[in-house]
Amino acid sequence: MQGFTASIVEAFRLVVCLDAGLLEIVWLSMQVSLTAVLISAIIGSPMGAFLAVTHFLGEACSSYC
Repeated sequence: MQGFTASIVEAFRLVVCLDAGLLEIVWLSMQVSLTAVLISAIIGSPMGAFLAVTHFLGEACSSYC
């Protein structure tokens, strides 16, 4: 249990002191995450719009049929 407590204390120290290595890791993580969001938005938005306006064979008729 003492090793776990020491790890938590060290983690808080790194965050409070704005450790350069930690900031580099956080920045890289943000870049990767934002790139993934951008790529998925570029691919997913047109695909979602296409699926929203397309009628499929066998689709149940609604009130506008």
